[in-house]
Amino acid sequence: MKIIRYITIILIAGNIRKLIFNEFMYNFKLQGYLIISAISIFNTDLCRGNNILNYSCTSTIVSVGKNTTGLKNKGKLFFINSHGNDTIACISVEIAEDEIDREQGLMWRKKLIDTAGMIFIYDNERLLTFWMKNTYISLDIIFVNANKEIISIIENAIPNTETSLSSVKKSKYAIEVNAGYCKKYNVHINDVVLLRKY
Repeated sequence: MKIIRYITIILIAGNIRKLIFNEFMYNFKLQGYLIISAISIFNTDLCRGNNILNYSCTSTIVSVGKNTTGLKNKGKLFFINSHGNDTIACISVEIAEDEIDREQGLMWRKKLIDTAGMIFIYDNERLLTFWMKNTYISLDIIFVNANKEIISIIENAIPNTETSLSSVKKSKYAIEVNAGYCKKYNVHINDVVLLRKY
């Protein structure tokens, strides 16, 4: 009887220990999942590109002409590959957020560093139309929707022309960079952009 009693006690103790261990692991995994989820949500926008923090955008826009000081608002713009979720490239940008700045754009500029550009931000999505009047630099114009996805690209826009250059679909953002930039850095439709204001 004593032996049976001891075996019963050992089995009960073992089951209790197993239950405690399983409960601990469940809570640990649950808490870990919640922590990881919180971190992921927090960092989704900040680190959408896997190597975004390794990119340095130290260049500034160089302009010669009437507008030599550039726009007040500036930032960094990251191009992120839609397939691998890796950062393709990074540029320093001037930010045109109001009507006056958007109308001025890069007009009168005579030089633009390859790692610099301008982003135009609108209140909502719309069909955007640009022209190259009084713009001395050949440009690539990148149109981006509200989800920060590139929806169309106009490459090698001809300087000092008044031809309408329109987005194919409704866009909330437009980005101007040096002509040939998209081809050089493999920026494509469906890639994603991420803006960080200074």
